[in-house]
Amino acid sequence: MRGTKDALNPRSAHRDHRKILTVDGRVAFVGGWNIGVLYTSWRGTHLRVRGEEVHEMERAFTDFWNTYRRDGLPKLPPVRARSWDPTLAFHVNDPYSHTFPIRDEYLRAIDRADERLYMTTAYFTPGPAFRTALVKAAERGVEVEILIPERSNHALVDWIARSYMGELLSARVRIFEFKDFMLHAKTATVDGVWSTVGSSNVDTLSFFGLHESNLEVYSERLAARMERMFELDKTNAEELTLEKWKDRPAYDKALQWGIAPLRILG
Repeated sequence: MRGTKDALNPRSAHRDHRKILTVDGRVAFVGGWNIGVLYTSWRGTHLRVRGEEVHEMERAFTDFWNTYRRDGLPKLPPVRARSWDPTLAFHVNDPYSHTFPIRDEYLRAIDRADERLYMTTAYFTPGPAFRTALVKAAERGVEVEILIPERSNHALVDWIARSYMGELLSARVRIFEFKDFMLHAKTATVDGVWSTVGSSNVDTLSFFGLHESNLEVYSERLAARMERMFELDKTNAEELTLEKWKDRPAYDKALQWGIAPLRILG
């Protein structure tokens, strides 16, 4: 039975939020792209993967299917092939077994960032440790830029996200708001070397409450493409500066103060 926290959340917890497609153990797709007419105008990002890492993604699907399949559905044969590619790592969150590697993946990358860190997320409600990592990175001179939707499809989550802006902007974290369309991508790239693409947002629900999947990639070629994509997205975004934040209307400030206790729902 779901607790009060989950019942009040605009997005239900403990559900499968992953977006994975594997074909014949040779090619796979992973990212944040939904399939449906509603999502054709949403801005999403997906990766096509070839090679041994496809087996890891195929096994993740098979294990999940066999664990949660309903009576009458066939059991899939186990995927016995394994991969050990140091340039790729496929991570899966499992809230039922309390396994949350995606948040740790992000925190390691932020902690190691030396020059630049570009992050895109549909929902942005980072916990204390995550915010501290971003602030410390900015304070040591890392160019930290975060791209979020100006308005997402979850108004409450947007308001919770806005309650963190002052803290981050004061630390010289730059925040850009994507305009006119729903930004649904979940990506990050650091120092032209490391990137991640997947289904996990930078929020408490994705990190601890949903089944998620992200691919971590060490590739200068991919990182360069990710940086170009980030700069292109910024052409459809407006920067939220500290000055604009301080000059926001009084009702805006009052609402964010009142909504602060709901941060736990992020």
